[in-house]
Amino acid sequence: MVLNLKRKESEKEHRLILRTINSLNDSVMVVNPDLSINVSNSSLIDMCGLEGRKVSELKCFEIYGYTEQCKDCAFLDPTITRSFREANGKKLTVTMNHFDRYIVESLRDTTKELKLIDEIKKQQETLHEKQRQMSLLNEDLLRMNEKLKKAHKIIDEELTQVGEIQASLLPESLPQIEGYDFGAFYVPAEHAGGDYYDCIEMSNGYWGLGVADVSGHGIPASVIMAITRAIMRSYTYDIISPAEAVAMVNEILCDNIHTNDFVTMFYTVFNSKMNTLRYASAGHNPLLFYDKSEMLVKKISAHGMFLGAFDMVEYEEGTLEIDSGDVVFLYTDGLNEAMNRSRDQYGYDRLISKIMMFSSLPVSEMIENIMNDVEDFTQGNPFEDDITILAFKKL
Repeated sequence: MVLNLKRKESEKEHRLILRTINSLNDSVMVVNPDLSINVSNSSLIDMCGLEGRKVSELKCFEIYGYTEQCKDCAFLDPTITRSFREANGKKLTVTMNHFDRYIVESLRDTTKELKLIDEIKKQQETLHEKQRQMSLLNEDLLRMNEKLKKAHKIIDEELTQVGEIQASLLPESLPQIEGYDFGAFYVPAEHAGGDYYDCIEMSNGYWGLGVADVSGHGIPASVIMAITRAIMRSYTYDIISPAEAVAMVNEILCDNIHTNDFVTMFYTVFNSKMNTLRYASAGHNPLLFYDKSEMLVKKISAHGMFLGAFDMVEYEEGTLEIDSGDVVFLYTDGLNEAMNRSRDQYGYDRLISKIMMFSSLPVSEMIENIMNDVEDFTQGNPFEDDITILAFKKL
């Protein structure tokens, strides 16, 4: 009776094992130490093409079509846990695990994966050949690049010289007027730029103060800037009406520049004795005027077309009275339109807030703090346009 119960219990466990391994996706067989197959699942028969054969009568190596024990058998070397076999035209990956005195072999069909690997290897070989050919092309390109570098070096040196010439056209010094503090800043986006500022001392004690911005960048813009400066200093000297001076410059530029370029300008005539500033604008950004009595920054502008495009243009003129602590801030659009890496502009609101914040400082320090803030805002993004600032404050 006891033996009968044990036999039934063993058969029950055997059926449980069979149900378990038959539920697995992989083919599985349990191998005895004599290499006979103790138990296997139905997937093994399908995968290895064993229909009509009794698996229990086969040795494990016969499953793969071998006539003797596999050389990488886990019974020969217990450290082996994975191997590769072929059966029924399929490439199999076999995982081997020791359980007591048995070995459980799990077979997985990796034919597609191995074919994919072979295809990848072929593609890699093709890629290596293409890389070899590219390497030959690169050698030719390197030789050409050396020639281009020499040409660029020559061009760069010439552009540097142009930039130095242009910088020499800017005022050597700022006005030294009792009771007033002046500051200026200039940086081109390239070697040479199209921005311009000037401080022209007139014979009557007035000062012509202005900033200008030529459309475009580089050498063409710098040439037009030099022409504009020459016209301002040659033809508008001692003209105390900024509107009249700007109109004269426009007429001369229209007669001498036959391109699509144009110039924007904000020009002022400053009377330090009367503490007044007359102004005119040729399509330029508004002057920013910090009025200390009201503790705010005002945008000051006047109607007028840009220079060098349309002749016989009339320009509006206005006047400002300057009191102690007031700041006059002239600039080009490269300042307020400076962009960060997200393409956001620095903008007027931020510029105005910094003018108010630093208005009590010397003008040179105020400009330095503003430019530091611009650089922080742009996050190292190169300036896309020239930046020019000319500012002064009544002490």
